[in-house]
Amino acid sequence: MPQRVPQTSLAAELREEAPPCEEDGFPDDFTAERAASSLAGFQRGTLRARDHEDADADSAVPPPGPAVTAAGAPQTPTPPADRS
Repeated sequence: MPQRVPQTSLAAELREEAPPCEEDGFPDDFTAERAASSLAGFQRGTLRARDHEDADADSAVPPPGPAVTAAGAPQTPTPPADRS
């Protein structure tokens, strides 16, 4: 069987291994502390967004009720069409 030789069909520039770059200044090893910090930041962000959403909902105008026609009778929205 033929032996596979990795990266033989790559361009010469791509064959050389690039120096490893660190992302966000964190080391490559993934620690429990880093995971906890990431999850805590995510949780703080979602709570902040939820609080902001609640504050906007409190100050918002209530949703309009059913439309009223000129005759004064409430008009309900059209029910969805039967697509079966």
